[in-house]
Amino acid sequence: MLDLLPGLKTIIEKVGLSDSLNLFSNNTQKNNILNVNINIQPGTDPKALAEVAVEMKKLIRGSEDGFLGVTDKSETTLELIDGYEKSDVDVEQRKFVMSCIPQRDRSLWMSALILRRQFKLMGNKEEVWRIKGDMSRSSSRGKNIANLCTAGYLESHIIPLYEHVVNEKHDEQQFIDIYSMIVSDFPFAVFVSQLRSDTEINAEIVEKIETVGQYGWKMVKVHGIGEENVKKIQRVVLQVQDEKKAEIISTDVDSHRSGGQIIAVTFNLK
Repeated sequence: MLDLLPGLKTIIEKVGLSDSLNLFSNNTQKNNILNVNINIQPGTDPKALAEVAVEMKKLIRGSEDGFLGVTDKSETTLELIDGYEKSDVDVEQRKFVMSCIPQRDRSLWMSALILRRQFKLMGNKEEVWRIKGDMSRSSSRGKNIANLCTAGYLESHIIPLYEHVVNEKHDEQQFIDIYSMIVSDFPFAVFVSQLRSDTEINAEIVEKIETVGQYGWKMVKVHGIGEENVKKIQRVVLQVQDEKKAEIISTDVDSHRSGGQIIAVTFNLK
């Protein structure tokens, strides 16, 4: 992803197709697939299209890594990524992602880090929801990574896991196995959306409380964004506690600069 960005920006600017060029990538277990769609308008120079094809082949042939996690409007997204990569924000996290995360997920994690940064800044609300929407549409894995990253689990769980399992025990395969389980199932976290009922949320919380211990974790966190989800979570977690499935040890509700609310409730296993 990182090494292709400057060349792609150059091509877009050179042929003047930034308004009609759309990018999308599909990360599978074996391949990182980049789709380049050009909306050909009347008057588009055929030579410019041919030049894009030639230059893109050269660019991708010389790359050793993946590409963009998910993009839609190419010019805006490329500027966003370019600015983020030139900044001193999340430097250690980016190094970890590009060297330690399985290659199939690196572009998704980079997109998730940018999403998290934009959410914190709230500089462009539409851009935040667009990136997350693109990640969610690309695959359930993209949606899961976006949620995990935004909630801080890269730093709280995945990096410490790597340090313990790989750096101390020298068992990279065990890290990959546990990491894959985290990304697929996130056994220590529940993410609540407006589409989910109280009963569904209650069931997932109880299931994770009952199973998370086998992975060595002793807490389950419930996350939500928005006033409706905050109220829903506050109702459900009290039900779970009353059923004596686990004890609530913290409830954090913060007002975001966008005007919305963010909640994180932590259960401690009994």
